[in-house]
Amino acid sequence: MKRLIVSISLISMSFAVIAQNTCETAPFLDFQDYGTCGTMILHDFDLSNATASGYTIPPCMENTQGANDLWYKFIVPANVDELSFHVFNSDNVPFPPGISEPGMAIYSGFSCADLELLSCLESDSLGEFRNWEIRWEQMNGLTQGDTLYLRVWDQNDLAQKLFLAVSERMSMQEDTCMGAAPLYDGICNILGKDDSLPAPYECGWTNSDNEVFYHFTVDNGDEQPYTISFTNVHMFGHEGSPPSDFFVQVAVYAWNGVDCTNIGGSPNSDPPNTSGAYMGCASDNVDFSFSANLPPGQYILVADGYSSIAGIGLFYTDAGIGPLTSAFHIDDELAVFPNPSPGKVHIESDKYQHCAIYSGIGKLIQTYDIRDGNLTISGLKTGMYFMRFFNEYDSETRKLIVY
Repeated sequence: MKRLIVSISLISMSFAVIAQNTCETAPFLDFQDYGTCGTMILHDFDLSNATASGYTIPPCMENTQGANDLWYKFIVPANVDELSFHVFNSDNVPFPPGISEPGMAIYSGFSCADLELLSCLESDSLGEFRNWEIRWEQMNGLTQGDTLYLRVWDQNDLAQKLFLAVSERMSMQEDTCMGAAPLYDGICNILGKDDSLPAPYECGWTNSDNEVFYHFTVDNGDEQPYTISFTNVHMFGHEGSPPSDFFVQVAVYAWNGVDCTNIGGSPNSDPPNTSGAYMGCASDNVDFSFSANLPPGQYILVADGYSSIAGIGLFYTDAGIGPLTSAFHIDDELAVFPNPSPGKVHIESDKYQHCAIYSGIGKLIQTYDIRDGNLTISGLKTGMYFMRFFNEYDSETRKLIVY
């Protein structure tokens, strides 16, 4: 069956872009959409492939006497005048701390012959036994369409693997439970920093690294068990990371709506969380769901990718309230999910190219082209609708619930 969308993308970061050791041969990196992490460049690079390029040493590189470095370039997107820069998730554990110390220089110019240094960034300590990283280094006053050059290295010339990210998001409130974001569309931990959250140990979750936090409310009358479904799982790790190391992990806690009290761990963790706030967890590397009987109240969902010394565990995925339904692979010609839907529907079909949505009383609302497999219906009010799928020769109708 030909799929109009890829439901699961379980891969290491591709090296389709070959790392280059000179400014003149620096490859272009492209901005792409990464779910709720937004639009950004995300690239996995390996400093074991680097050599010293011999260009003028910027101030933050002086102590290295010209380290082995790699070069990349990108074009500032339209309508963008500020970006944030990141180098993170080493495949080495600094023991003692400070072994991994990435550096980055950012240049502008029409060519490598007239480079102007805009910023020189050094790593920041995240605490004992943590890799030093460059995170949320912001640059404003940028001009759309300009070409910027990125130079990356390690201060100690460590031959390590790292991620490079350039983000249109300038901050990430869901970095901590103090700034938990509403859970309504999806989750993404690519830009999340370590918050030293005690891991709950259940569901294979033995440590936490790039966790993110989302809040939601259970109301009287909500269907129980309360279910949160995760679909279209996309995960990223360093090249060579074994596929068995890829997992999305989620845990749910009762929340006081104010701070991080009782968030983290479980009765079986070290230290144990015996507050009663822990409601359970779930993990998988394919579409999955969390389901539990939750009393009315406020809750926080904590999400992380399985993390190890290989520096893996970055992901984004759709998330919606409601179970993974039998609409998955209902036949070999059409699948619609999630259903019930919070406002976005994914469609798999090798038969139909078009869809019309009708109200519960049969009034046509809108017709869609569904060949890309994604259908945003956020403008629809809560209720029941009908979806009619059709081609030149055939059609069929499915019920859709929007909540």
